[in-house]
Amino acid sequence: HFLTYFPNQSLQSTVTALSSAISACEKGTRWAWALQLLHDADHFHVRPNVVTYGAALSAVPWDWALRLMQEMWDEQLQADVIAYNACISACQGAENWQTSLELLLQMRRSL
Repeated sequence: HFLTYFPNQSLQSTVTALSSAISACEKGTRWAWALQLLHDADHFHVRPNVVTYGAALSAVPWDWALRLMQEMWDEQLQADVIAYNACISACQGAENWQTSLELLLQMRRSL
């Protein structure tokens, strides 16, 4: 696992590496790998942040994007514009315009 290559790094640099790896998965259209990296973070005592979730949201299909948004909120993380935009884009790509609109309205209320 890639996080084993960072045993002596600070937690912040490790979460940055995790976010970068997830973003690379998105660019390579490997959304399942992005999810695996995100969910393996606990094993390495890394707490994903908003940037990490934003990278994952950009990588996954719309149904997973909605699950990740909920997971973010469950972790008491405040979604930012980038996270909302990634989730809205995933929903639009699936022609799920009603959910996109709901997310847009929720974003306007929360930011």
